[in-house]
Amino acid sequence: MQNFCFPFILTLSTMLLSLCSCTSLSSIPSAENPTIADVPSILEFTNKVYDQNIKTIQVFPKEAHLGSAYIDLNNQIPLEVHFDDLKGGFNDYRYRVVHCTADWRPSDLDYAEYTRGFESLQIDNVESSFNTKVQYTHYQFEYPNDMMMPTLSGNYLIEVFPYNNPNAPLFSRRIVVYEQLVRFRSELKVPTVISERRYKQEVDFDVVTYDYVIDRPYQDLDIAVLQNHRWDNAIVDLKPVFVKGNEFTYDHDTENNFDGGNEYRFLDLKDLRFMPINADSLREAKEAWQLYLQADQKRTYESYRTTRDINGRFLIKNDLFDDQLESDYVNVHFQLSYPLDVVGGGVYLVGDFNGYVRDESSKMRYNRSSKRFEINLLLKQGYYNYLYLTKFEQDDTADIKFIEGTHQETENEYTIIAYNYDQRGYDRVVGILFTDSFNR
Repeated sequence: MQNFCFPFILTLSTMLLSLCSCTSLSSIPSAENPTIADVPSILEFTNKVYDQNIKTIQVFPKEAHLGSAYIDLNNQIPLEVHFDDLKGGFNDYRYRVVHCTADWRPSDLDYAEYTRGFESLQIDNVESSFNTKVQYTHYQFEYPNDMMMPTLSGNYLIEVFPYNNPNAPLFSRRIVVYEQLVRFRSELKVPTVISERRYKQEVDFDVVTYDYVIDRPYQDLDIAVLQNHRWDNAIVDLKPVFVKGNEFTYDHDTENNFDGGNEYRFLDLKDLRFMPINADSLREAKEAWQLYLQADQKRTYESYRTTRDINGRFLIKNDLFDDQLESDYVNVHFQLSYPLDVVGGGVYLVGDFNGYVRDESSKMRYNRSSKRFEINLLLKQGYYNYLYLTKFEQDDTADIKFIEGTHQETENEYTIIAYNYDQRGYDRVVGILFTDSFNR
């Protein structure tokens, strides 16, 4: 094991709710606000879009556009939440947060036990796009803020919904509120099992409690390990291999191994005056810009090549003044060359831009005449990382090896989250560690 690694702690910042708005919507919550009891039964406690007019959902720490959705309970730098509504107009949209268990089910806590403030708030920072072919309304809010802030650590789900229909969510996003009560020793290394050494990465670590007491680590301590902040392939339910006093060792042979995958593919849409490097054509049409990309190729058996990426994230950016309001939408035509269709399964184009969801919105269609998988996505100007995942009929998990290949050398980020069941009846996040393939 290496020396102690302390998680990155964000610097202190103020928690001011944005009051900027170009609309007349009131920022004062109504006494008639929907409550947590109104959370719809259709709500899935994952990253999901329920209304296909909602585009470009971003959740990142304030002014840290490539950051991820984590909040230090004792240093509550707010997350910025952005999204666009292609229906246009100014709608009364609201948001609320729901406390969850370690395995992302609603916890048994009452709302007042985990939040100080209102149960839902109106989104009052609302503006229209300008100088764009595709018209949209941009919504923005910050959480936590002075009218709604968490009082307990744990998994949280942010849900956005129309005020007049609280049982019809627009979208949901997972966030984690953590405390730093334990510390970690970690080492990302070549797998112990010889057969996995060329294509997997092993995440070994110790949890060291010091003054924080965990009496029953096998029953009350849960661990989640995330690769590139993805929940769709997270390793969960890890139990320690050894317990020695206040040190819990997670040095498994295979249980904590990830496919190394490959460096992400990229798409640069920041400047529409020039055709992207991997494009066949870029056309200005009345309804929206049309971008036809060159066909991507499978990388299953290619040797590993180091390329710089942003580990699956995306950044909204343009060559004009206002990134959020002047960035146009582009109808991007993706193609992936492959000789045969995937019978009984499918190929999905995913990244942080769509929450790595594998559903009809990300599933590619096979064109037998061109022998290519194809999909059209309406994307806002910016810089995107993406990759192709494959799902087979007999296995519901996503396979990265089939199209992208997998290598032990791939640079990835890893997040280790420690949950301890608290006697007050909730899963408390007692520590978090951010590291990467270089053990930084």
